[in-house]
Amino acid sequence: MKRFRFRLQTLLDIKIRTEDRIKRKLAEENSRVMAAARNMVELQEQLKQFQMDEKRQRLKSVTAGALRASINYRFKLQADIAGKNKQILDLKQSVQSMVRMLLEAKKETKSLEILRDKKLAEWKHDNKLREQEFTDDVSQKGFINKTRTAAQDIAA
Repeated sequence: MKRFRFRLQTLLDIKIRTEDRIKRKLAEENSRVMAAARNMVELQEQLKQFQMDEKRQRLKSVTAGALRASINYRFKLQADIAGKNKQILDLKQSVQSMVRMLLEAKKETKSLEILRDKKLAEWKHDNKLREQEFTDDVSQKGFINKTRTAAQDIAA
């Protein structure tokens, strides 16, 4: 009997590789989002620490230049935090689009796998039928040979 061969196996393999590539890209994007979120937390902690330090410094003597530098640094930290927020939002949108691509790739792969499974089940069914026909044929020929042999033995 011939082996089962799915004619669209090459296409299925390509779809699986595409799905794997998208999964890797998605993992990379997720790691970028997590790194940006960690960076954002660090910036927020820096801002909190800076504000606490500034409160302590204001109790002491403060010069106009130090106050101006303090305000500029605080604005810079706030701008950095806002920039990180935008970066995180952009990365999350990218992740969402990759998730959609991954779902679409999974649908395509799953449809081909279902088709392959149906073809395999059909192939197995056909092979069982052929095996049964072969077994029936062998049994029938054996029975015919036995009856002929028995008839010849009786006639002799």
